[in-house]
Amino acid sequence: MMPLSRINENAMFALKPPKAIKRPLVTRHHGIKLSDEYAWLRVENWEEAMNEPSLLPADIRTQIEAENSYAEAMLADTAELRQLLLAEMKDRIKPDDSSVPLLDGPWAYYSYFVAGMEHARLCRRPSGGGIESILLDPNLEAVRDRDQLVRSNL
Repeated sequence: MMPLSRINENAMFALKPPKAIKRPLVTRHHGIKLSDEYAWLRVENWEEAMNEPSLLPADIRTQIEAENSYAEAMLADTAELRQLLLAEMKDRIKPDDSSVPLLDGPWAYYSYFVAGMEHARLCRRPSGGGIESILLDPNLEAVRDRDQLVRSNL
């Protein structure tokens, strides 16, 4: 019987990576001619497209989805190991870990994890003490993004 790793290896060789079409864009900067064959993959609204992939032009989205599918297929046999490594890394972080405050003018900036949450909350407080201001709570942003995604798929 052939070892499992050999079977997966043979299957991987059968997969062909997606190839992006070359569409040269020639520009000149400071008298130097530059050619970028993949400039068509760049979009001005990349930040919005990160949150809402449907904003991408169809040809770019198709290319990215093909590359993601290829990567997922190539890494499929490592899924269990990746989950194990992620769990181990999470176990090494204290659930309520925090940074040392960084003084900057009248403010002290710091971050801390809330137990059970995945991302650190970024905060500041007056250097002499006072009420904490939460500058960014990525955990709340993730919930908002998830809720928005669910609403958009209804």
